[in-house]
Amino acid sequence: ILDGSVEHEPPIVEQAQFDPAYRQKEVELLDANRTALYMGKGYSTTLMKLPNGQTRGLTRGRHAWSVRVDVSRCRSWMQIGVVTGRRKNEGCPQIFDGKPHPFRADEIALRSDGNVVTGKRDVADTRGSERGYDTGDIISVRLDMDARTVQWLKNGKTFQAEPEFVLYADEVYPSVSLDNPKEQVSLLSYYGSPA
Repeated sequence: ILDGSVEHEPPIVEQAQFDPAYRQKEVELLDANRTALYMGKGYSTTLMKLPNGQTRGLTRGRHAWSVRVDVSRCRSWMQIGVVTGRRKNEGCPQIFDGKPHPFRADEIALRSDGNVVTGKRDVADTRGSERGYDTGDIISVRLDMDARTVQWLKNGKTFQAEPEFVLYADEVYPSVSLDNPKEQVSLLSYYGSPA
């Protein structure tokens, strides 16, 4: 899911896992922490466990990971992207300020309706004939921390009108946000350079 070589150091290729320390209590982790099942109501965020026991976020290099959507119940509220250290430090709290899915500054995610949402509340409308993603789709995230860009692929193909989006944060954590009871996603793989 990464084109070309990963710079700086030899790449890490491993089975991705969710981090049990950074999830809502309503999120149940299954299959050795590779699958997140949401049994709550309202917005929840779960972070991916970083490779080799890293405790800080991704700060440099090129990274990619894939998420399989096992169950999607409502097209628009599931989100796959990156969040900042502030959300991690606060323990991924459930938050709501009167607007759906209040992403904080410098966070960015692809919603299941095909829109990209950021902490600046900018929504890039990328909907088209291949609108969004649903149960059975595999969403891959390409993150280039050196160029500060992020890109999403659906089932191995670019599917957005705007292929890359600018990332403003200096340190990010891969994340998945679920909203509806019984929604489920599985992390498939991680590939990248050490952060």
